[in-house]
Amino acid sequence: MSSNSTLPHPQVDPLVVQEIYSSQLAQVLNEYATCVALTYEALLTFHRQVELVWSKKGSFGSILYLLALYTTLFFIIILLIFQFGTGPLWCISYSLMSRGLQLITTFSRICNFLADLGNILGIISFTAIHGLLILRVYAISGGNKPIVSFLVLALAARGALVVATIPESQCTSSVGGLAVKEVQDLEQNTQLILAGVDLTQNTLAAVIDATSVLVTLYYARNSPERALLGIPTITDLLLKHGILRFLIIFTWELKLAIGTKLIPSHFANLDSVLQLCISTILVCRFVLDLRGLNDWYGGTSDLEGSRQFSLFKAVGQRIHEDVLNDFALTSHLTSANDVIDSVQPGQNQGDPWSISTLPQV
Repeated sequence: MSSNSTLPHPQVDPLVVQEIYSSQLAQVLNEYATCVALTYEALLTFHRQVELVWSKKGSFGSILYLLALYTTLFFIIILLIFQFGTGPLWCISYSLMSRGLQLITTFSRICNFLADLGNILGIISFTAIHGLLILRVYAISGGNKPIVSFLVLALAARGALVVATIPESQCTSSVGGLAVKEVQDLEQNTQLILAGVDLTQNTLAAVIDATSVLVTLYYARNSPERALLGIPTITDLLLKHGILRFLIIFTWELKLAIGTKLIPSHFANLDSVLQLCISTILVCRFVLDLRGLNDWYGGTSDLEGSRQFSLFKAVGQRIHEDVLNDFALTSHLTSANDVIDSVQPGQNQGDPWSISTLPQV
């Protein structure tokens, strides 16, 4: 009996096969588009990265920025390689196996390695992006510990769910690679559980994004400098404070959460990689804009009296000041007295304490 006669031939619905093929093809096209977009963004802003990020690569914000941008890029590249490995490479291995070369196991190991690496990079990428949002919340709220603690717990819970639901083996050593029958079995056995987990993960991400919007809106309109600098305009809130960017990220996360219940399983998270790419671009651009404004104002705060602190307190104070310098739009104005001191008296006739030349925030 020939070797081909012993090969399993699972009976599956051709419509299911076509649906899976269509979703995989759309996923590959999405990943190619996101890879090109993120690569272009990294090259386009590289000169600003050198000036504003690499020059301060020791700060916590710079580390998260580099992790967010480049880990996301590597993550998408790994996804593309993984898609290629579970497609054309499996066809090649099947063809070679019919000639007596047993390469299925080797390709299965490579595939599982790529899957594990992609999972790790995906967790780091998401954590870094939302870590930047949390640092922004920390800075604009003046270090509000209850709010930041809540966001950190939500981020940790989301990461724990992702880790807990990673399968032990994401590739098969059976003939034909990711067999359609195995895909069907996986859907039948775990679709309800994974749908609930996906919903929870996306909901936690949406909670972090929504909190970032609300906290930014509240503190931007109720900051101590408001009496001197005036209430920020809608344009300032949407653009300068990043609320428009946060709203886009929140809306997309909310769509992903709702989609797990309303959209067919093959297409529910079809745009999740694209959402990650756009979120990375929006957040990283916002960080660059913040640093550019702070450098243009020329305001950085120094750690005064750090010798009075213990080692750990001094480190904590340094991190606190670094976060404020990087993520607070008016970090150079550390108090109302600084605002008053920065005003030049007699600038306008009839108004000896005009603040018309101060930047509106």
